[in-house]
Parts: sequence; structure tokens; C-alpha cells
Amino acid sequence: MNIASVGIGIVAIYVLVRLVTITLDTLHWRSIASEMENLTRDLQSKPSPWRGKKFLILCNPYGGSKMGRPYVTKVVTPLLEQAQIRSKIFFTEGPNHASRILQSVEIEDFDVLLLVSGDGLLHESLNGLSSRCLSNPEFFRMLKKLPLAILPAGSSNGMSTSLGGRYVIPAMRNILYGHAKPVDLLQVHLGQFEDNFKMKTETQFWDCGHVSWGLISFHDWLQEKKLRGIPTHLRNLLAPLISIVWKPKFRGKLSMKPHPIDAEQTKKEGYRSAASLDDSKQFGDGWKEMRDDLLLVSGCNMPYLAYDIQAAPFLHLGEGAVALFVLKHKISRQKLLSIFLKLDSGKHVFEEDVQVFKVKEFAIQPQGRNPGEISLSGELFPTSDVLVKTHTDVLHMVY
Repeated sequence: MNIASVGIGIVAIYVLVRLVTITLDTLHWRSIASEMENLTRDLQSKPSPWRGKKFLILCNPYGGSKMGRPYVTKVVTPLLEQAQIRSKIFFTEGPNHASRILQSVEIEDFDVLLLVSGDGLLHESLNGLSSRCLSNPEFFRMLKKLPLAILPAGSSNGMSTSLGGRYVIPAMRNILYGHAKPVDLLQVHLGQFEDNFKMKTETQFWDCGHVSWGLISFHDWLQEKKLRGIPTHLRNLLAPLISIVWKPKFRGKLSMKPHPIDAEQTKKEGYRSAASLDDSKQFGDGWKEMRDDLLLVSGCNMPYLAYDIQAAPFLHLGEGAVALFVLKHKISRQKLLSIFLKLDSGKHVFEEDVQVFKVKEFAIQPQGRNPGEISLSGELFPTSDVLVKTHTDVLHMVY
């Protein structure tokens, strides 16, 4: 095979991919137009409860497949006008821009903060809002006064899917006809533990979604950094495949404070009892711990980690608990692939190699030569010790 033949083949593949992409995009917008007509008719006969209110809209135009800006101009703006809802729109221009916007705007002028993006913008917005407050109670009062809504326009879209809005128009319908409902919030401390429970050089973040270490953060690192420039669908296919083949090893200590479970939950919902784990001398007071060569640790407080990953199928919003998933490194790649293929249905929780603990708090202490990175709903941070606490019903989401 000569160079000319290879070049022709590459061009042919590129043209084919472009044709498929254009066709799918055309079908996508036709479907949206049809659904918008139905929603517009409904708004004419049944007004939105947010009629006369004002939305602050933050859009990340670069997230996922870069559909944020078209969604705002072609979907959000027309439907808000039809619903007689006022709005002010900001398009973010890079990392931490949303945080700076939220620190400068007059929050009191708005009734809802609508995010058009994925889970990363939710993470950034929560921390931008918290930076305006001097204490946790003040932050919680702000979250009650300014509920958040989210329209899926990112790579994973776990939060919007967990709220019943996997697709754009159903999500928009939920927002226009929904009400502010409380959900749990995760307080995440990154730093280094001293000999006791306390941390030194601590950094605090707020999140709602998942805190992960190991294979999931490796997967997010591939998606957000190494594979960022390729089409979303191809990136979503390659990242898990590379993760399974690579199968990096992570050494560490995992500590947890169990949430009460009964025998029925253990049988029907796949939760493991933490009673067999060692007592934690470091944390004490009912904490348990394990030390091992680990492949994956992920604590989720929402049912969906991504639109196609039903990580915690039996976890309820506002339950005051985290579903903590653990996979040990000794698992085979064949078994790992089998588990990955069951993530969309949530049946992975019943696999023998998958340990799922229901916890109130947990801590990760990476050790060894491959510390990995920490992922907070897709936002990556340098590895450190991690302490995660649950705050029940303090975040208010519109759905």
C-alpha cells in the first residue's frame, strides 16, 4: 500500500464522518423544532409558574459538542420570551469566568440561575456563589433564595439526567413548569491529613455529582485533556476503552462513615455492609477503613454520574447519603469491560467485584508512586488527601 492510497483512505474516512455528523445534526434540530412547537402551545394554554420572574443564564459555549450557544439562541431565549420570563445572559470565555461573573453580578436581581452546560459549570458556579459568603449558613441561605436549573450542553450531563432532563426540550419543560426542590450538597476538603481527623493546607470546594479517584479521574483526564480536540461521540467511545486497556493501579487508604442500611437494601439495592471492614483508628467514632491496590473509588450523591452512567440507581435525591463505589485492581479486564457495559442500566451494583457502600462521609488518602488525580464532577485537581461530607437538602434545583 503506497502513501497515496493511505491519504485517499484518510480523506474518505474524514468525509464520511463529516457527512454522518451533518446528518445527525440536521435530524437533531428537526426533532428539537417539533418538540418546541408542542412546548410553545402548552405555554400559551398553561403559563409557567416562573412567569414574570428573571433568570440569570450562564452558558459555556465550549463544553461537550459546543452546542451551548445554539441552545441559548435557538431554544432558551425563544421559550423564555414565550413564557414571559426575563433573562440576562453571559457566555463564559474560559476557566473560572463563571465564578468571576457570579462574584460581580447583583444576585438579588434574579430568581433562578440557569446553567447551559455540563456538570463542570455547576461545580464552578457553586464555588463562585460560595465565595460571596462568609459562612456556610449564609451560603445555604443564598442557595435557597437563588435556586439553580441546568440544561444539558456538556459532555456528561449527569445532573440534568438525574433531574429527569437528559435531553434539551424535556429539560427545558422541567425548568419552565418545575419548582425549586432541595437536594444534597457535597462539601469537599482537599489537603493533607495530620495524624488525627484535621487537615493542614486545606482547600474547600462544593460539589453535587461525584468525587472520584482512580479510573474515573483517569477517564476524565483523557476526555478533558488528551482527547479534547476530537468529536464528542468518538471521545466518549475512546476514553473508556483506553481506560480499560490501560487499567492503572492506585494504592491508597479509603475511610468511610457508614449510613444505616437494612437487610432489604443489601439484597435489593446492592449495598455492602461495612461491618467487615477494619475500624479506623485515625477517624474513630464509627468510621471504617480499607487499604489495598485500588482501581476505582467514586462517591456519588446523584443517581447518574453521566447521561449514560446510572452509577447509583437506588440513591434518592435528598437522602443525606453518598453511594461509594470501590473496585480493586485485581479485577480482570474482561470483567471490567462487563461491568462498564452494565453502567447504563445500573445493574453493575449487583456484580460480585463491585463494592457499593452507603455512607455519610468518606476520606481518600492516595499513596504510592501513581497518585492519580481527583475528579469533582469532571473538574480535575492535583492529588491530595480528600474528605467529603454530605449536607442534606441545602442545594435547591428547579425541575
